[in-house]
Amino acid sequence: MQVHQRYVTPARHAHDRRDGEPQRSSKRRFGGEQRSKEDDSREKRLGTLGVDDHREAPVAAIAIVIAARRVEDSRRDDVIGLDIVGQIFGMATLGLAAYGAIEGRYAGWGSTEIVTIFSIAAVCLVVFLLVERRGHAPVLPLGLLRRRTFAAANAGGLVMGFALFGLLFLFSLFFQLVQEVSPTQAGVRFVPLSIAFVVSGALAGRLVARVGYRAPLAAGLALVGSATLLLLKVQVQTSYGSLVWIFILIGIGYGFASAPMAAVVMGSVSSDRLGVASAVNNTVRQVGGVFGVAVVGALLGNPPYEAPLLVQLQYAHNFIHSTHIALLTCGIAAPVGAALTGLFVRSSDIAINAFRPSELAAGDSADSLGPGATRLAETGTVTG
Repeated sequence: MQVHQRYVTPARHAHDRRDGEPQRSSKRRFGGEQRSKEDDSREKRLGTLGVDDHREAPVAAIAIVIAARRVEDSRRDDVIGLDIVGQIFGMATLGLAAYGAIEGRYAGWGSTEIVTIFSIAAVCLVVFLLVERRGHAPVLPLGLLRRRTFAAANAGGLVMGFALFGLLFLFSLFFQLVQEVSPTQAGVRFVPLSIAFVVSGALAGRLVARVGYRAPLAAGLALVGSATLLLLKVQVQTSYGSLVWIFILIGIGYGFASAPMAAVVMGSVSSDRLGVASAVNNTVRQVGGVFGVAVVGALLGNPPYEAPLLVQLQYAHNFIHSTHIALLTCGIAAPVGAALTGLFVRSSDIAINAFRPSELAAGDSADSLGPGATRLAETGTVTG
C-alpha cells in the first residue's frame, strides 16, 4: 500500500496554502481529500473513528435468530431469584473503573476526579464481594474462582481481551490517522485476521480432541503475543502487505485460544452453572478490552486536528514511537495469559465437572455414563 507523500516529504505543504497560510486540518485530515464543513461537523459528532451508520444491526439480528433457534437452554430446575444488589454494585464497579481508565488521560491520572472515581469503584468492589459471599443467590458464586482451571481460563480471557482489543484499536487509528485511509478501508484490512480466527477456531476443536485443552489454549495466547511483538517493526511508511501476514498469525492464535477457552470455562462447572460461567468469561474479556483500549489511548494521546501541518507531521512520528510502547505492552500481556493457562488449566478438572453432581452422587461411575464419559474422566479429552 502506498503511503501518502505528505509523510515522506513536506513538499506538498506548498500546495496546501491559501493566501499564504497553511490550511488547517479541519479542511484536511492528515493529507486526505478536501472535506466540506458539513463532513467535518458530522465527523465531530460521530467521533474520530468515523463510525457513521448502524451496519452492525443486521448482523446482530441474524445472531439473535440463530441463537434463539439453535442454542440449548441451560435453565436451573429450581428458581432462586435475582441478585439485584450484587448486580448494582457489580455494574457500578465495572462502569466506574472503565470510565476512570478512559477519562484518566484527559483529566490526569492524579486529578481529584479520577482518584475519586477509582476510590468509589474500589468501595463498590468490596461491597460487591461481601454481597456475593453472603448472598443466597449470588450473580457470581465466589466458589467458582477457587477452581484453578476456571480461574486460570478467565485470567487468560482477561489478558487476551486486553491484548486483542488494544491491538485492534491501535491499528484502527494507525491506518486512519497516519496512513490516511477511510474507516471502511481500515476495517477491511482486518478481514484476513477475522478469517484466520474463524478457520483456526474450527480446527481448534479437532486439536483439542487429540491433545486436550491446555496446549491449544496456551499456544494460541503465546502466538498472539509473539505476533504482536513482530509488529514492532511498523513505521509511518510501512506497507499493509508487510503487516497482513502478522494479522493472520494473530487471528490464528486468537482462534486457537478462544474456542478452547470457552470450552474450559463451560466444562469446569456443573450444567446448572453454565449461564454464570459464560457470563463471567464474556465479562472478563470485555473488561480486558476496555482497559486495553484505555491504556493504548493513554499512550497515543490526542491527534492535533486543528494544528498546522508540521505539528501534524510531528504527531505522526510521535504516534509511531507510542505505538511501539503500546505493542510491547500488549505483546507482553498475552504470554502472561499463556503462562497462567499452561500452568493451571487441567483437563482432568473439566472431566470431573462435565456432569451434574447428581449424576454421580448415587454411586454412578463414569463407565455408567458411556464410553465418551469414561474417556473424559480418564484423559480429559473429548474423543468418542
